[in-house]
Amino acid sequence: MTSQTQIQHIICAVRGGPESQETATSAMDLALKAKARLTFFHVVDPGCLDCSQVAKSSAAYREYVENAESTIRTLCTQARQHGVTDVDLILREGDIRQELRQLAVETDAGLLVLGHPGQDSDRNVFGFSEFHQFIAELDFGGELRTIKVRLLLEDEA
Repeated sequence: MTSQTQIQHIICAVRGGPESQETATSAMDLALKAKARLTFFHVVDPGCLDCSQVAKSSAAYREYVENAESTIRTLCTQARQHGVTDVDLILREGDIRQELRQLAVETDAGLLVLGHPGQDSDRNVFGFSEFHQFIAELDFGGELRTIKVRLLLEDEA
């Protein structure tokens, strides 16, 4: 068994909206199958918030962070109910792209699960081509592999 075939740690990056559920479920399935540790990763990016003009010290920002933490804790609970025994979370504040790059450098994870950009461009962090370029940067020269989960639209199902 080589480190390339045996995945021991999976990171699942989620934004927390309803579209994240399919990404999270895919990561849970992979972790269960590989008997791997699963870490849900969420970045609170003030630049992406609807209330980006609101100061970080404001009640609205604190509420947003608390909601993000609650959502990611719920995903951890779902993973345990799904049968994943080793699950945790990382919640950071900052630029999503920068934090994902930093995570790729510092983690011992063998796999990063990300949601593919959807049709609703207002909710996407990345554009389609930007997303694939970013994934290529993360994959370049390292041990971390990525899986992109694409949400099927009702007319595609």
